[in-house]
Amino acid sequence: MLGEVKATSMNRVGRDYCVLEQIHAVKIVKNQFYPILIDAEKNKLIKALEPLPYPEKPDLDAKIDGYSVVWPIRSDLSEGRWMLSNSTLNNLIEKDMPHWEDMIQNERHGG
Repeated sequence: MLGEVKATSMNRVGRDYCVLEQIHAVKIVKNQFYPILIDAEKNKLIKALEPLPYPEKPDLDAKIDGYSVVWPIRSDLSEGRWMLSNSTLNNLIEKDMPHWEDMIQNERHGG
């Protein structure tokens, strides 16, 4: 009938939308693999840096600007992702929200 949409065309639209969602999710995930600078003596977050470009690998032993560096590396040494973007984390650091430091410390120790 006039104005009816065939089920096959709706399924295609749904599939296309799912593909776009997956592409968007991959971009977000890639942007959440970034280093965080920590003042180890004060046990304080300093700053979240820019995400590492894919497929570069981090130097897990490096210090940046004299600070210890934390990466989202799992206990099995596979690459993880932070739950927050670097800009969101930096906003929280600027507001001096101490519980985020606890979260990062738990991540470092496989928590």
